Amino acid sequence: MKFETLTVHSGHQRQGGILPSSPPIERAASWAFDAMADLDAVFEDPSSGYDYGRDNMPTPALLEEAISALQGGGRTQVFATGMAAIAAVLATAGSGRRVLAAPDLYGATYAMLNAWLPESGGEVRFVSAQDHEAVRDALQNWRPHLLVVETLSNPLVKVSDLGWLVEQARSAGCKTLVDNTFASPYLCRPLELGADYVVESLTKYLNGHGDVLGGSVTVNDDESYTALNLHRKRFGATLDPQAAWLTLRGIRTLALRLHQQCSNALVLAEFLSGHPAVATIYYPGLDSHPGHETAARLFGGRGYGGVLAFDLDAGTRAAAWAVMERLQIAWRAATLGDVATLVAYPAHASHRALTVEQRQAIGIGDGLIRVSVGIEDPDDIIDDFAQALDD
Repeated sequence: MKFETLTVHSGHQRQGGILPSSPPIERAASWAFDAMADLDAVFEDPSSGYDYGRDNMPTPALLEEAISALQGGGRTQVFATGMAAIAAVLATAGSGRRVLAAPDLYGATYAMLNAWLPESGGEVRFVSAQDHEAVRDALQNWRPHLLVVETLSNPLVKVSDLGWLVEQARSAGCKTLVDNTFASPYLCRPLELGADYVVESLTKYLNGHGDVLGGSVTVNDDESYTALNLHRKRFGATLDPQAAWLTLRGIRTLALRLHQQCSNALVLAEFLSGHPAVATIYYPGLDSHPGHETAARLFGGRGYGGVLAFDLDAGTRAAAWAVMERLQIAWRAATLGDVATLVAYPAHASHRALTVEQRQAIGIGDGLIRVSVGIEDPDDIIDDFAQALDD
């Protein structure tokens, strides 16, 4: 089936000869068995049934099936948050080991790598995913165990050449974790490019309606799947059934939403690129973006994502905050991927945990604004930013 069809038909469950139009929400904390042998069999093989909700539940299991279908295969584990998903990969594949990572990751991921990983006995080095010579050198000479990159970086939407990165990592005996949140499976399916771990923040595009926290990890091999499952049990990072159901409902319109958001983002990026108050615009859909050709190849013409960022010519926090506060349609919020247009101030939101020097080193200045473009009429979006910038 084509992707658009998969979004509609994945994650349903037949009940006998009947297919409900919406999957059931099962909120049981535990399941009782008539025969002890049956209960013991589930303890032995959790995939054969359900016994305790922290281990597995039916509605999240349906979501896992749906995400695996959207990712083009593999097996998926869902978690209570996106950071819980990333932590699970780092705990099972990075703890006590060498991790090579792009420096311009989501701030919480960067902080986890920089602080928690060394505490667990691991080492981390940061190398730009766009600097292929430096990446190749680090892989061949430092010999890391795990490479961590984002398909589109947060917040400057740099594009990772995933096929090349995965190939280089594999030849060096290194596994690859790809945070695919900004692209979603609509634009990119890293598992098909050979990635070992594909992380999605369900909070963002897969749910898409601002009412869920969740994360997922999709893998291709049974060993990694089993390790992630055991980690989730031990640390209790289970996704709630209601959140799973809301994400399943959100997935039904994923293709429609992303199509509109990508289209709107390109229109807004073109407008901002010609505005005198804007110094620099970061969006891979523009020909001027250094990752434009890579994004066109990687995303197959579907679009270039719904997130962009721009630096104000004034370059100050006061100027950035003033523009953000004058916006009337766009909401000031610390997230992305919603149906509404959202603006964030990365220096004090997603990358607040970084020092000023660390932020400056990866290009996050005081005048930077990140925009997650929604599905509103593009003329209204442009009018809103025009009046905010022209005031």
